[in-house]
Amino acid sequence: MRMSCLTALAVVPVLLVGARAGDAAKDLAQFQGTWTPLSLEERGKKAPAEDLKNLIILIQNNKMTIRDGGKDISLVVFKLDASKNPKSIDLTAQDGPEKGKLVLGIYQFDFKDPKNETLKMCVDDGGKMRPADFTTSEKSARSLIVLKKTK
Repeated sequence: MRMSCLTALAVVPVLLVGARAGDAAKDLAQFQGTWTPLSLEERGKKAPAEDLKNLIILIQNNKMTIRDGGKDISLVVFKLDASKNPKSIDLTAQDGPEKGKLVLGIYQFDFKDPKNETLKMCVDDGGKMRPADFTTSEKSARSLIVLKKTK
């Protein structure tokens, strides 16, 4: 279950096409750093915490490197559009069996508490439709991940 969402996340750089430069630059800056998963849900089913405990996502510029237990397992580039509501993200896998696959998604930051900076992303693993909200269901091809920024 974990691999399809990771593959989806492992998908293309933040080219700030169509977004207002200020919002896009601000969002891209907020993406930068190391993130750990708080939760992952795919097709309405929550992943066990055990599956997430060794995962980290490193974001530099428009690239996400997904690591499991210190080993790089996937590289994804992404493109943000901060002018959309909800804000959109396009992800493209750079390696593995899903190389070149485009995954459409949405994202949202929650920085109300500086000690609890979170990023929520919902993607359509099927690559056909961008989610309109942050939900998954058994009948959808959606994955929802909530990440916490680590210092």
